[in-house]
Amino acid sequence: MYVLIRRLGAGSGPTRTFKDEELAVDKLSIGRGTDQELLLPGDRVAYQHAEISLAAGQFRIRALASSGITVNGRSCKMAVLNSGDQILIADYRLIVLPASEGVDLALSLEVLEQQDAPSVDPASFTIRLDVLQNWRPRRWAWLLFTVLLLGGLLLPALVAMVPGWQNTFRSTPLPDDSFWLSGPLHSMHSTIGKDCQACHTKPFAPVTNEACMDCHADTAVHVSEVHPDTSMFEGERCASCHHEHNGEQRMVFDDQRFCSDCHGNLEQRMSDAPAVERATDFHADHPDFRLSLLQWQPQSQSPRQAVDASLQESSHLTFDHATHLDPQGIKSDDGDWQVLNCGDCHQMTVGGVNMAPINMDQHCASCHALSFDLQDPQRVVPHGKPDQVLASLREYYAAQFVQNRAGAGDIRASRPGGLNNLSELQREGLVWVENKSRAVAEDLFERRACATCHEVERSAEDPAQWLVKPVRLNEEWFASSEFPHGRHTQSECIDCHAADQSAQAEDILMPDIAICQECHKGQQANEGLRSGCISCHSYHQFDVHAELAP
Repeated sequence: MYVLIRRLGAGSGPTRTFKDEELAVDKLSIGRGTDQELLLPGDRVAYQHAEISLAAGQFRIRALASSGITVNGRSCKMAVLNSGDQILIADYRLIVLPASEGVDLALSLEVLEQQDAPSVDPASFTIRLDVLQNWRPRRWAWLLFTVLLLGGLLLPALVAMVPGWQNTFRSTPLPDDSFWLSGPLHSMHSTIGKDCQACHTKPFAPVTNEACMDCHADTAVHVSEVHPDTSMFEGERCASCHHEHNGEQRMVFDDQRFCSDCHGNLEQRMSDAPAVERATDFHADHPDFRLSLLQWQPQSQSPRQAVDASLQESSHLTFDHATHLDPQGIKSDDGDWQVLNCGDCHQMTVGGVNMAPINMDQHCASCHALSFDLQDPQRVVPHGKPDQVLASLREYYAAQFVQNRAGAGDIRASRPGGLNNLSELQREGLVWVENKSRAVAEDLFERRACATCHEVERSAEDPAQWLVKPVRLNEEWFASSEFPHGRHTQSECIDCHAADQSAQAEDILMPDIAICQECHKGQQANEGLRSGCISCHSYHQFDVHAELAP
């Protein structure tokens, strides 16, 4: 949520000064700890004193400290906030203001006038500085200043600039440059430990992109390095989006305004016409989905095309989703009726992003067994190339002929190619095996097995040969975005993919943007699932194909 903090200064009425500050947070944490979103210094404020969150369209404040909070003069642990409500936390007063456009919550912050501190009798001190001979208060102040200067500045500076001192001081209780850390390292950088020079190659200088790339050499850039408008990113630092030493929630800054600053007016920022369309918010301002389809020649992804009914996929399958998802079920080879659902064939890969490939033996063979002989229903041909199927059939029927006719005549071995030396029985066997194998293969390829799911062509007559067109299923519909299936398990597959209405394999069952917008309302919405740009798009384009790169 976006929070406006208006810090009130001196004065009163219209002349009172103020300074506005905007925060993009999941929850507004309040306290005197340095990791709090709204920092309120003071001993009466706890390190984590309270937090404000948005739930069910209401802003709620919850006290985290035992001293609680005061809302509209009433002490409480939790309260629902409305415009005009006053919140007292120690010596600070927060007032809920009417939120302006682009802001979810607006608060004014002012420091109340503190009560005069009670006077303290100097005689009550056990040790008084003014009674110590030769050590006046000014000398104590200079001594303390020297200690702080040495321990907090000079010694850590020497540790940072003198390589020989770094390991020595960092392994001792003496002050080192870790005193200057603004916060703990992110867990992803925990292996760096106290080696500040791993990132801060120059003392007192910002971390450079080159220092980041020393470890993240495989991290892709946002646009192709050969793009003429790559200069738009000159001067941009990795640290502009990745904020270290700010706790776990600040390593990746996910505010979509970082994206919309460029993608809202690309035509003005780029020298060439942009290959992508304007986008500033998923629900309010986002182009229609465009799919990337497989091309056969060459075998690559095609330029992206808009989702509509005219698009078709050429996978060389004759699969029918509607028949397989019939609520009455389908009849398997063993005569049983089985009701199928999408999850019987489509299963997520580890990580829950993509879907695992369909496998014949695992998903199809229980209903589409490749048996060919009624007398031996357990014998099947391999699910492979046509010549492998023919070789398997010849082997099977040759064994059948030998078994049935072994005692009918003399079967003698002969040299390879010496057909003229074969006995009449052997000649008969060769002809019978070839004719039988061809007839069964013709039935398998063209009528009841292969042709059920595949596109099959007879490529030759003598000897008979068939071509089963290779199957190529598209596995990357969205070339520059990612859809995590694992986060959508609460929805049914047919809520997005109209598979139960698809009667041909060429149908593309990818949803259009309107389906997603029913739940995902964009990052600016007050209801629904608030989705920013990085919910689907990665800034670093690892897998963008060269021909698709903008």
